[in-house]
Parts: sequence; structure tokens; C-alpha cells
Amino acid sequence: QGFGGKMELKQYEGASLKYIVVEPDNYDSNREYPLIVLLHGFGSHMGDLAGLAPSIDPSHYLYVCPNAPISIDIGLGQVGYAWADLIRGTVEERNIQTDEAETSLVTVLEEVRADYRIASVLVGGFSQGGMVTFDFALPRANEFIGAFALSSRLERPDSLVQRLSESRELPIFMSHGATDTVIPVIEARAAYQILESWGYAPVYKEYPMGHEINADLIEDLQLWISEQLGSM
Repeated sequence: QGFGGKMELKQYEGASLKYIVVEPDNYDSNREYPLIVLLHGFGSHMGDLAGLAPSIDPSHYLYVCPNAPISIDIGLGQVGYAWADLIRGTVEERNIQTDEAETSLVTVLEEVRADYRIASVLVGGFSQGGMVTFDFALPRANEFIGAFALSSRLERPDSLVQRLSESRELPIFMSHGATDTVIPVIEARAAYQILESWGYAPVYKEYPMGHEINADLIEDLQLWISEQLGSM
């Protein structure tokens, strides 16, 4: 399936999760590409952030968009997916689900590396996908070249701080809408301050928007990603 010009979108049934790989324009299987992992938000699906790929860079990167494992009834007969059940799950259940999601993502990355030549990996997500990004990337900083969280927060800082890798040099990009009613902006500001207190130097930007991704954010994210990964 093609979209966004010559980019190719391929769906895989992984051992742990379904996922989409978006191949760049003029994909060359003999070349190494930086990989961007895109983690969708609560109640969404793997196709949601795949649409960001052409806006970020259609030519130089591979993208993988995993589908979260937990089915959620989002009303009107529609099913969405979640990394942890924020509605019905207890704190303990959500912690277990998040841990399982991390393990599943490790498997996805192994599968993608088996099929593609990967130069480096950058991971990011929207809303709950950003929460999982923090939990997934910060303890594994040597595996990633950067992490970003859009319209998100730190879901469980008390347990995360005990798992951090010794290096606090992982580049981090955070964005939030000033009028976000789903995750209030105060929670993003608090996450930024916590990350700074842990020794990170995150880039943090706010936009006049709600719980969403706007054109100005995409432009800033694109620039930040290109600084981390470079163009080939």
C-alpha cells in the first residue's frame, strides 16, 4: 500500500504486536536507515501516527508504528487500543501492562532489525504513547538516539527513577498544548521539571492548541529529529 508519494506502508503480524512499517521514497534494502518508532495514544491504533511519516521526512528514515495490545471499547461499536487500561485497570494492573508493553516493544524492534538495516533508533509517542516512551527509552538510553513525547506526562516517575540508565544525555523533545483538557499542561511542565532534576536537558515547547498535533509542532519536531538523526 502506497501513500504520501512513493512511501510504502507494510503491515506485519509480529510475535508480540501487530505493527506497520513505513518505508521511505526510493527505499533501498542495501542501505542502512535511521528508524523512528511512533507510539500511538490511548484508544487509537497503529495507523494513527503513520500519517506523520511524510510530514517528518519522506525520504531518509524508516518508521515503525506498533499497535498497542489492549482492546478498548471507545463507543459506537468502535475499538481502540491501549498500552495500559487507564479506565478499568488498577494502578498495579496498569504497571504490569506497561511492563508487558515494554517487553513487546523490545520484540518488535528485534523483528524490524531482522527485516531491515537499521542505523540508529529514535522513539516517540503521543499522549499515552509518550508515557510509554519515557518508560521504554530512559532506562535503555544506550539503545536510542533520542526520545520525544507529545501531549504527554510522566505516568510513574517514582518507579522510573529507579530504572534510569546512568547516562542522562539522551536528547528529549516534549510538546504540549496550552489548552489541553485531556492532559492539563501543568502535568507536562511538571514532567519537564522532573526530567531536569534527574539530569536531563529536555527541549520543551508549548503551543496554542488542545490535545493534538498542529503544523507548528510538526515543523519543530521535524527540525529536532533531523538534528538527532541527520539526513542521508
